Amino acid sequence: MIWADYLEKETHMKLNELKIGQCARITSVGGEGALRQHFLDMGVIPGAEVTLVKLAPMGDPMELQIHGYELTLRVADAGEITINPIDERTRKHERPDRIYKSDHPGLGETGKYHAKGDGEKLPEGTKLTFALVGNQNCGKTTLFNQLTGSNQHVGNFPGVTVDCKSGMIKGHENTSVTDLPGIYSMSPYSSEEIVSRNFVLNEKPKAIINIVDATNIERNMYLTMQLLEMDVPMVLALNMMDEVVGNSGSIDINGMENMLGIPVIPISAAKNEGVDELIRHALHIAEYQEKPERTDYCDENDLPLMTVPWEVYLSEMIKDLSIRIFLQGTTDEEITRALIHAIEEPDNQENYRKVLLPYLDIDGEFQVVLFTTGGLDEMDTVERKRLGYRLQIYLENITHNGSFFYYDANFVLIMNDVSRKDFDEIVEGMISRTKRRMPEVHISVGAGSKVVDIANLRTAYQRAKAAVNMAQHMNRDMVHFDEMGIYRLLYSVSDKAILKEMSEDLLQPLLTYDAKHNSNYVEVLEKYLEYNGSIQAVAEAMYTHRNTIIYRVANIKKLLGTELDTTEERFQYQMAYYIRNM
Repeated sequence: MIWADYLEKETHMKLNELKIGQCARITSVGGEGALRQHFLDMGVIPGAEVTLVKLAPMGDPMELQIHGYELTLRVADAGEITINPIDERTRKHERPDRIYKSDHPGLGETGKYHAKGDGEKLPEGTKLTFALVGNQNCGKTTLFNQLTGSNQHVGNFPGVTVDCKSGMIKGHENTSVTDLPGIYSMSPYSSEEIVSRNFVLNEKPKAIINIVDATNIERNMYLTMQLLEMDVPMVLALNMMDEVVGNSGSIDINGMENMLGIPVIPISAAKNEGVDELIRHALHIAEYQEKPERTDYCDENDLPLMTVPWEVYLSEMIKDLSIRIFLQGTTDEEITRALIHAIEEPDNQENYRKVLLPYLDIDGEFQVVLFTTGGLDEMDTVERKRLGYRLQIYLENITHNGSFFYYDANFVLIMNDVSRKDFDEIVEGMISRTKRRMPEVHISVGAGSKVVDIANLRTAYQRAKAAVNMAQHMNRDMVHFDEMGIYRLLYSVSDKAILKEMSEDLLQPLLTYDAKHNSNYVEVLEKYLEYNGSIQAVAEAMYTHRNTIIYRVANIKKLLGTELDTTEERFQYQMAYYIRNM
């Protein structure tokens, strides 16, 4: 039966209407923005088969079995998901009869895995900071208590009421580990998940301790793969191994390490088993900044891109991937629209604050960068998209903390809570990459000054536009608005015709005289103002006799009808030259 025929025969109902023990197939996923992305991250996608295992004593939340793992979902959220009841699931997600594995200890043991590391040791006395990251209900709090004992304190993360628990690892004074709220992916939904995402991205811990529920590896690995892409030193704590062994299960620890390129430590946080080994690995990778190993999934001929086990249905994988790509694209478009609303209509905050809240620290600092060639609108569409792709792919490889889109004849990059050092590295890297890959294209870049709160994004954008205009006129790669001096005022004026008219009116007598007599009075006056009226300095700069300069300056004063002896008189002519050089 083809999928379209199946849809015609199905009986629709909501997931929160399912009875305990009943099975169903998901037909559609509702919700908007962050909620929809949240469903995706948890594996709740059309075509997936679920079973309601049980309800909490008060009826909320509900525990589901999906894709071979257990998932807890709020009843209200489950009401956004449409299902079709089925008699039984077509896939049982049963374990294979035999798992081929190597004994542990192995690659992940001290002296074997780390022998491959080529990281540089941090300076003596550097505080080793760790982020404890994992899905909800994976044993993070238990592990945190084992790591820190009584050496912990509780506060709140800045700007939110979410608990912030940090502590020193027992026996290691110059360390700090922060227990973050549970998170399914780096595209968070709840305020707790936002806190976790922002901490990992912005606080830049020296290493990550990723705790994974060994009984639900499939669900947990989605977050693990995202963390690996951040290129931060990381160790994986495979928790609840006692339950796996107790159920006659086994996990190839060495195989996981080979595939992931990081130490994998089997532990039981509740029984304090394997925690000492975890600490040794965590301290080592942090101290030596050993990042995850790169894995090349292609041979010298770029094939195969990937291999898929026979028991995996290709149609399911493609459907899952397609839905993920579609929903991610939808989310990106939604974010872009909200950011444009913030630029165009900053007072209508209801159009953008709620949409952006799950993805950005809307009360934090923002900085805008504009990229242009001076004619992006006239550029061939394919070529413009190629240029945009080059810039965006580099951005995504080095940071998750930026939004990039095309708007008003510019490529717009909006950075949230980024230091000046990191900001410059990102932007300069994008410029150099473009020069390397597309040498025929000259990019002009304007960086706006930092503003606080998303409501002030329009100001940041306008300043970036002034900076990029100056970069174009001056034929410079990049200009910072904060370093423009008096040009900040001039380039911020939208009606450039007024400025040009003012400059020409002031300098017209000299322009007319130079055109008639083939002289250089316009240049002499510019140098005279530049050197603050010093005849000798002007003569040396122009390689002209001092008496000649005296004669020309006297004629210039007559033509202009001013002695140029007051600050006010000189300033207006200086402005005329600023405008002329724009």
